[in-house]
Amino acid sequence: MYQLENVNVSFGKTTILKNVSLAIQKHQLVTLVGKSGSGKSTLLKVLAGYLETSNGAIWLNQKNICVMKPEQRLLYCTDILSFVWQDFKLIKEMTVKHNILLPLFIHKKTLDKVYFKKIVSMLGIEHLLNKMPQEISGGEQQRCALARALITKPRVMIADEPTGALDSATSQKLVELIQLCLQEFVETVIIATHDTELANIGDMKLMIQDGQVLSI
Repeated sequence: MYQLENVNVSFGKTTILKNVSLAIQKHQLVTLVGKSGSGKSTLLKVLAGYLETSNGAIWLNQKNICVMKPEQRLLYCTDILSFVWQDFKLIKEMTVKHNILLPLFIHKKTLDKVYFKKIVSMLGIEHLLNKMPQEISGGEQQRCALARALITKPRVMIADEPTGALDSATSQKLVELIQLCLQEFVETVIIATHDTELANIGDMKLMIQDGQVLSI
C-alpha cells in the first residue's frame, strides 16, 4: 500500500521529518503518536498528497507520488484515499446529508444509494441527515465526517486526531466505529492521535520523535 524511503520534509531551515522509511500494508490499522508539534499532522498530509517532500520517495500502490506534479498527485491520491480532519470541516450552510455527498460532486462520482444507506446505518446517523452541522453534537459531527470520508469508497482512510474534541465515552464509540470501517469499508486506516486507547488498537504503532518515525 505505502512504502516510504528516506523521506524528508522541511519548512525553511526547519526540518520536520528526517529520513523517514517505513512500509504500511493492506488491512492494517496504523496509529501515530508523538508530542504536539512533533510532525504527526505533517506526515499525514504528506501521505495524503497535500504536502510535498523535500526529498525521498513515497510509493502509493506502486507509484511514487513525490515525482508527480501537485495537481496530478492530488488527483491520484484522492482517488485512493480520504482524510478525516480534526475539526471535522463540515460546511455549516449545508445539511448533514449534503456534507456527506459533497465529495461525490467534487470528484464527479455517482452516488451508490445502497452503499450510502449502509454507511449512515453503520454510523447511526440516519436521523441526522436533514439537520445542519451546528444543530448536532461534536460526536455526531465526527460520525458525519467519517461518513463523508467513506462516501467515495476509498481504499485508505487517514484521520488526524479524530477523538481530539470528544469526551471519553464518545471517543470509545468512535474507536469502535473506526475498527468497523476497517472491517467493512476500507483496506487501511492511518490515525494520528494523543488518545492512548485509540493508539493501542493499532496493528502498527508508530511514534514521531525528533523528526524520526519509530516503531513501538
